Amino acid sequence: MYCYTVHSFNPAKKNETKAYADSAAEVSILKTQLRNGVGIFQCNNWQVFADGELELSPGPPVRLVATIVQPRAEYGTYERKDKPLYVNTPLFMSVWQTMKSTTPHAGFSWIIKVDGPTVFLPDNLRTKLAGTSVPDTGIYIENCKKVLEGFFGNIEIASQEAFRRFLEQVENKYGADNSPTNCWRQLSEECKKTWKYGTWGEDRFFQDVVDGAGVEKIQDFAISDSGTCPGSRPDSEKDNAEYVPVCTPGQTEAAVHPFRTPEAWFKCLGTITGKSYSS
Repeated sequence: MYCYTVHSFNPAKKNETKAYADSAAEVSILKTQLRNGVGIFQCNNWQVFADGELELSPGPPVRLVATIVQPRAEYGTYERKDKPLYVNTPLFMSVWQTMKSTTPHAGFSWIIKVDGPTVFLPDNLRTKLAGTSVPDTGIYIENCKKVLEGFFGNIEIASQEAFRRFLEQVENKYGADNSPTNCWRQLSEECKKTWKYGTWGEDRFFQDVVDGAGVEKIQDFAISDSGTCPGSRPDSEKDNAEYVPVCTPGQTEAAVHPFRTPEAWFKCLGTITGKSYSS
């Protein structure tokens, strides 16, 4: 597995205090993951991308830093419909372009994107993926039920061929800045007819590209437990968009989300694994 995550130092309007606090906490989560050798740092290879300088570890043995990307010019133009955060597709476009030119994922069977607030257990995912039949066209895995499109960004799982096809088509699907014919921006009335939730984030964009590239979709709703997925919430919390799942000893999901502070993140991980971690 090749695993990556993307961090933004500029996630929202300048007056959105909580978003910047969440961004700072996410950096702490990543650094603490690295010190403990957990999360994405348990993958066969990993990479952190950021839109600014981010030191993950000063060493020893070596200083580790994130790969810096410059978001596309449109980053900051569109905001999410549900929260005052920037739509992240222009940021991820720069990440995907970098991956296409440098191919850090080459040779790995699975490419996994994980959000910072996601408690990620790679060994659980390895168990779930073992023996998965992958067709010549590649596969990706929907992880959220009871929604229009179920490829949620807390964890994104795609096979090598699926990701190759995605990178082959991504620039054309993104289109020129402010192009109304590329539906992720939702600028045309024709585009709006098929999607009522506003401008697409990177996960919805990714799904549209691979669907158009003939990649096969499978569903595994036991891979992830996310409070942002309506189908994962208990009935008593079905309308609570801020719901945070309860972590339990030995649970088998590969991803539990969202935990936005290091304390919450590692409390959940420790509950699942029964281990203690350094802060």
